[in-house]
Amino acid sequence: MRRSVRNVFFAILALLLPAGPALAEAPPFLHASGLKGWEAYIDKVRDDPGRDYVFALSPDGGWGWGRGGSAYEAEQFALSYCNKRARTPCRIYARDRKVVFEPQPDDAALAEKYAAAGSAALALRTSRPPSDGVKRGTAVGQPIPDLDLTDAAGNKLTLEGMRGKAVLFQQFGTWCPYCQGEISRVHAAYRQVKDDPAIAFFLIPIREDASVTRNWLTSKKIDIPVYDANAYHGITFADGQTLRARTPTTFIIDRNGVVAFFKDGTYDGWDDIPDALKQLARGE
Repeated sequence: MRRSVRNVFFAILALLLPAGPALAEAPPFLHASGLKGWEAYIDKVRDDPGRDYVFALSPDGGWGWGRGGSAYEAEQFALSYCNKRARTPCRIYARDRKVVFEPQPDDAALAEKYAAAGSAALALRTSRPPSDGVKRGTAVGQPIPDLDLTDAAGNKLTLEGMRGKAVLFQQFGTWCPYCQGEISRVHAAYRQVKDDPAIAFFLIPIREDASVTRNWLTSKKIDIPVYDANAYHGITFADGQTLRARTPTTFIIDRNGVVAFFKDGTYDGWDDIPDALKQLARGE
């Protein structure tokens, strides 16, 4: 009851007072769903003046907004939601109608990423060939460990054997609603690069037999290759390192076998993936 009275009071006050300052334009490098989120944020700030609202974003297009009875509560919701989507740390972009993003001196590298992004395009750069003895892993910038794979015809493949190509692979499961939800966008990206001999693009089934995955994709008229990595309980690399069996999880590997992109969960920027892969394939 107290909250409803408060909301009515603020609504009447909003009608009596001069209009507040106009909200800034949408922040840069948001993808389509992020722009929709920004529009929803604007609508809520305008229509619900009794609460605090916060919008957060990251250089890779991750975003999130939150509301609460205090600025702190709204900020925690926004950052929590944004960081689940992003590969780089999120920052508060706006509180209510005011843009507040101002990188601190120790955020110089992050600020540079913001300035360099400029648009929704996914910017990747190929690495130098890793030196012998460099630790392998699955974080961005690390040489990925080798992985044994088997294609639909029973041919044996390895990640090491794909050196010289830009490689995209995704942990996938037909049982995963999030995988199903974005597979049409993944397929659209694949169709734009499938004929490029310098690009490898495939799915690795998790918690199901590869034949189950292939049959399901065929029923949906999706022709993305499926490579079996014997990963029912998650991927195990040749050196014994394991990868958590979360789906979808997407990797992009550059021509030198170094991780250039990692996304744990669904990704909003699939429209940018084909150009990014072509860029890596050219060694840029």
